[in-house]
Amino acid sequence: MKRLIVGISGATGVQMGYRLLQALRTFEDIEVHLVVSDGAKLIFERESDLTMEHVEALADVVWDNHNLAASISSGSFRTDGMVVVPCSMKSGVSRRSMRYGTERTLHSASVKKRPVASARFG
Repeated sequence: MKRLIVGISGATGVQMGYRLLQALRTFEDIEVHLVVSDGAKLIFERESDLTMEHVEALADVVWDNHNLAASISSGSFRTDGMVVVPCSMKSGVSRRSMRYGTERTLHSASVKKRPVASARFG
């Protein structure tokens, strides 16, 4: 079974993260690990009719964005990649390239040069 981490950041366009989760749900051989930033939770609340329970139900495993001991943050956590969506230059790409980040959505992308795809909105 393949394992993929989906990180939904706080940029406008969180709907893309939701749509990605819906699409991944159609593949039986992909285990989806989800981490959602605080900003994304706020955007979901303000700009959509979706509840976090509905979004999280599309993942196999949901991680707390503030859990510093989350196994997805470890280089020993086996994964086939990570998608950060939506991803602005400031919140995702630059932080990953500089290898810093205090939120799980960013830190998880930086360990062991994990393959990461990012989607920018707008």
